[in-house]
Amino acid sequence: MVTTVCDRCKKHVALTDDVIELQSIIQNDQHLPFTIKKCRHIRCSPSSAQWIIHPDFDLITDSRPKYNKKQYPLEQQKTFEKQYTNAWLELKLKQHKESKNQRIQLLTC
Repeated sequence: MVTTVCDRCKKHVALTDDVIELQSIIQNDQHLPFTIKKCRHIRCSPSSAQWIIHPDFDLITDSRPKYNKKQYPLEQQKTFEKQYTNAWLELKLKQHKESKNQRIQLLTC
């Protein structure tokens, strides 16, 4: 069974804030969330979060030399930033749609 508690901060993880969901969008693998049995907030995973560049997402730096994005060539950094930011935006859109559907259901009850 998949847990919904972050393995780092021990708080609930919504699907739209799960790093595994983010990775499944980037890798175009909709089965990935079913193969990994842990959850982690995107912000609790600095190796992934550092690539998201958006005004609504706090800038995160992974200070571990092995994972810090500064080790990559600038062109590759830009590619990863675009991939991760677009995937994050897709999750936010999904969250918005789910929220809107919940409001519609409440109104029709």
